[in-house]
Amino acid sequence: MRRQVSKSLFLLFLVLPFVQSSIGLAQDASYASDYLAAKKFQMALKKNDRRAVANLVQFPLLNEKPLASIRNAHEFLARWDEFFDATNIPALVTADAEQYGWRGIALLNGTVWFEKGKIGAINSQTATYQKALQAAITQDSAKLYASARGYDKITFQCRTKKLYIRAQQHGDDLRYFAWKTGANLLTKPELELTGGKYDPQGTGGNYNLEFNNNGFTYSLNVGHYLCGEDCNDYLAVSQGDKQLSHEVCTEVRS
Repeated sequence: MRRQVSKSLFLLFLVLPFVQSSIGLAQDASYASDYLAAKKFQMALKKNDRRAVANLVQFPLLNEKPLASIRNAHEFLARWDEFFDATNIPALVTADAEQYGWRGIALLNGTVWFEKGKIGAINSQTATYQKALQAAITQDSAKLYASARGYDKITFQCRTKKLYIRAQQHGDDLRYFAWKTGANLLTKPELELTGGKYDPQGTGGNYNLEFNNNGFTYSLNVGHYLCGEDCNDYLAVSQGDKQLSHEVCTEVRS
């Protein structure tokens, strides 16, 4: 009996590498169009064929808020320098396309992501991009109530049926602002909270933003990055262990 078990284990060790290799090939095959798109992108970038790169982009191409998203190839080409410059082009051209688990295929540690044979996201922030972003923040701040101005980053913004909500990073302080829907943002918010906490949920990009106010907790549950049947984001309000409300808060993307 002992000999039979040993023989089975021996066969298992022989077969296992081939099984693992087959699984790996199956994964790669499911992303074949993305690997091809990455190769086309690199060839076009090497030739400085900007139109060919633009033709690979899935629009709208989202940017960090409040910088406007790019709606079409014409806008993309006009803002080319925000994404590509003499620093990152050589690195992107020579980078290997890699699969980052279930997230998909990307170049240069997530600088450019591919989805369904298209460029789905570009995370390269050149000096031109940073300048444009700071200008957008300055312009946007001028439209806000005094305490909401001068932020470093809009972490999340969304709308419920009655409220427009923004969570903003001000230095080390995460702040919450809520205005009534349709209100002028230059007016004082209905509610302003400081000292918020950012709580990532797994590795999929989802997160919770939690703010406390005199025994009440306001939570923004951002779950649309990885979801099953429910792709909504929510505003939840609770007092102690009792949940007082839980309503959809739809992300504002522009």
